[in-house]
Amino acid sequence: MKKNIYYVVDKELRSYGNFEETTGNKTVTTYNVKNGEIKESFSLGLTNEDNSQEKIIDYLIDNGHIEESTECTDYSVYYEELKFIQL
Repeated sequence: MKKNIYYVVDKELRSYGNFEETTGNKTVTTYNVKNGEIKESFSLGLTNEDNSQEKIIDYLIDNGHIEESTECTDYSVYYEELKFIQL
């Protein structure tokens, strides 16, 4: 069974009068849905070139939530069972 990882990508914008352009940065925010409640899990400040899903996986591994080859702790799934859903 796959564990859903919900996330939102917000690109940072800069305004010049009536025009907007991206700054090259983005914030990726992940959410957990449990019992119908949506709660923010964590946010990452990234550049637009960064792969959001890879950086989420890196964060989860670095913080002990998942391991690449063994069962996860907080997410109770294997690394290969993560399913990403961009909102």
